[in-house]
Amino acid sequence: YEQIEEEFGEDRVRLLERLLLLRAIDMMWVEHLTAAEELRQGIGLRALAQQDPLVVYKHEAHDMWGQFRERIRQIVTRQIFRTRLTTQAEQAARVEQAPRQVTTTGPGEPGEDGADGSRPTAQPVTAGVVMPDPGENASRAERRRYERAVQKAQKKKGKRG
Repeated sequence: YEQIEEEFGEDRVRLLERLLLLRAIDMMWVEHLTAAEELRQGIGLRALAQQDPLVVYKHEAHDMWGQFRERIRQIVTRQIFRTRLTTQAEQAARVEQAPRQVTTTGPGEPGEDGADGSRPTAQPVTAGVVMPDPGENASRAERRRYERAVQKAQKKKGKRG
């Protein structure tokens, strides 16, 4: 960890920690609320077992909160050591290695208002949008999004030429 701080700077590592922590909390919070709701709905059965439902709910909710916090700690710790930080020079080199173009369509030429009754035709507009390779540390959803974008760009390229 100290090696990472030395290489990339303490400020940058703290920013990474904050971002990873927020991302983990965001992901896990919905799960925690769902589990708490399920606990609340099933707690009435404890009254049949001669247990005070309120006391049981408090204990189990406290345990769930501890588990929630521990899972967040584990996720953030794992991601800090798995995340590969890059310098700006590495990022620039990566962008230059794999330039990608995305073609979009936009309105026709300026001044075409369809006065002759026809609708303006869409003209292709080429934008130099670069979608960086998500890398090995990306989530499955990010990798799939990247793969779909690459496939879509290849299909469009095949139709044009």
